[in-house]
Amino acid sequence: MSEVFARWQAVTQEHLSGLIKVIIGITIGLMAFDSGLILKGTVSDATAKLLCVVAIALLIASLVFGIWCMINRLNDFRLTAQIVRGRDRGDKDIDEERQKSKMLGRLTWHLVKTQLTTFAFGAAASAVAILWQYIY
Repeated sequence: MSEVFARWQAVTQEHLSGLIKVIIGITIGLMAFDSGLILKGTVSDATAKLLCVVAIALLIASLVFGIWCMINRLNDFRLTAQIVRGRDRGDKDIDEERQKSKMLGRLTWHLVKTQLTTFAFGAAASAVAILWQYIY
């Protein structure tokens, strides 16, 4: 693996971690905001309340996918370290670990996309709930 590729791979990993963390943070904040609207009685329209509940459910799903993604990445990093150790020792039986690592990497990207999608729908439901309350 070239040094340039390794450097860009590290940059990609850092940005991916940052993205996951930012989305988790915004998700928690938006969940708290929507919960506060419901608990304080700010949202009184039934449709707006339902949209807030849907938003909270989607945001919880986004949070779960984000945490699952972080755990998956940790497992992938640990497995990659084992593969490197095995390669340095001259182990020939690391093909199975490499396949598992590739599978974990693909799963990471699917989880990130799912986290972003559920977050986007949750944020949209939250925005529609607020607009619904004040327009209707």
